[in-house]
Amino acid sequence: MPIESKMNPSFSRKPPLYGAQEEKALSKKKTARVFFLVVLIVIFAAAIISLLFILKNTALGSFQRQSEYQAVFLDNGQVYFGKLTGPKSDIYRLSDVYYVQQGAANLNEKSDFTILKLGNEVHGPLDSMDILAQHILFIEDMKSDSKVLQAILQYKNE
Repeated sequence: MPIESKMNPSFSRKPPLYGAQEEKALSKKKTARVFFLVVLIVIFAAAIISLLFILKNTALGSFQRQSEYQAVFLDNGQVYFGKLTGPKSDIYRLSDVYYVQQGAANLNEKSDFTILKLGNEVHGPLDSMDILAQHILFIEDMKSDSKVLQAILQYKNE
């Protein structure tokens, strides 16, 4: 009997692993590490997907519209007025579309301006347009006493 076991009876010495036992133990450790790594990657991927989903839903399209008509300001300087729906993926639909005639006076002054309905142009577009979200700078709900909205309602009543 070894000297260590005589000096300390609670001491038990495990025999060293050799051959197949050693390979089996190492294989179990590797499997456990791979499993842990896979679980970690799945959790990380789920967290990223959840974050992207949350960010997408809090972006441009998730606000509550306060009025029937919106003003949509685009990155090319154009402004369209109409009923905005969406987004459907990254596309918004604007229907019942109007715009202020190019070169019209400043709307803040008491001067007259001309509002045009989409669809009367030479190329004959339909009265709706799909707009990529990346081209929208901002969207504003229109108040009921807006000069543009009053002009739209007057145009519809004619």
